[in-house]
Amino acid sequence: MQKHRIQLKRCIRQCLLLIFICTLLGHIIGTITLITHAPAVGYEENVTRFVKRFILNGSIVLQRHGQRWIASNATCGIINSSVAILQSPAGDTPIYVYPVKDDVYVSRSIIKHGMWEGQNVHALYSLMKRDRNADFVDIGANLGTYSLTFAKMGRRVLAIEPLDENVRRLCNSIRLGRFYREVYVIHNALSDRRYKVAFRRFKDNVGATQIKEADPSDSNTVEAVLLDDLLEVFSFDKVIVKLDVETHEARVLAGADNFFSTVDVRAMLMEWQYHRGREDATDIIRFLTKHRMMPFDPLNHQSPLPIGDNVSWPKDVLWIKY
Repeated sequence: MQKHRIQLKRCIRQCLLLIFICTLLGHIIGTITLITHAPAVGYEENVTRFVKRFILNGSIVLQRHGQRWIASNATCGIINSSVAILQSPAGDTPIYVYPVKDDVYVSRSIIKHGMWEGQNVHALYSLMKRDRNADFVDIGANLGTYSLTFAKMGRRVLAIEPLDENVRRLCNSIRLGRFYREVYVIHNALSDRRYKVAFRRFKDNVGATQIKEADPSDSNTVEAVLLDDLLEVFSFDKVIVKLDVETHEARVLAGADNFFSTVDVRAMLMEWQYHRGREDATDIIRFLTKHRMMPFDPLNHQSPLPIGDNVSWPKDVLWIKY
């Protein structure tokens, strides 16, 4: 009996070792695939119309440093993280998540329900279906719930995300879903000026991470750029935008006048709950109405929300061009 137990334990250890080796090899092969099979600019018309400049060199991640844009696949290295299935309206696709103890809202929802902010995702999905020529710009992409949905739909997606850990997970989700031709990731923050930012983090809630101006004691930093700066690299005709940057929305729009003036922004979903009745709400409303956009409840497009009473607006607001 003792002999059988020893043999069983040995067999279990060998099986676990084999599983670990197979998983490690899978990550290595996937990373090589990401680097070697992601299309460079000029690979096909679909890409050349979207990307202006030959700077990608097979990378799907870009960063702006000073006055230069650089390809940066280093963030897409091997990751030790759980994979869930995103049950998007466009179809299921794998998505890297955090342990629930570290991300009690977004990751927990994806693991448990297969989706985060499902009603809003479906609202934008309906708009994207109506406009087959629209690209998607995801400002504050987080783990990529929106970006991966529209990549699965076959649309071109630009995902902007400053947090290293999120970019790494998103990049590997793109690899698993084989969305090399659909998604590009900008590893910068967006703001109203170019400066170095650090992060204000919250226990158990990665999704609530905010940016702050960096000081010399901050070791984990990234550069903030303007939404207008993206026009140096990417060419957009018509887009639908999601903007969720944890209270920083007004400053993002303050650096976006040229973008909204030259790109046909058909709709923009944004988080509103932190702007109700605040001074920056007035700035946001002034900016978006100047660009011929009206606010609606994302779940009810029948009549616009009252401009003079933004305190009564819902948690999220869908701005639609008229």
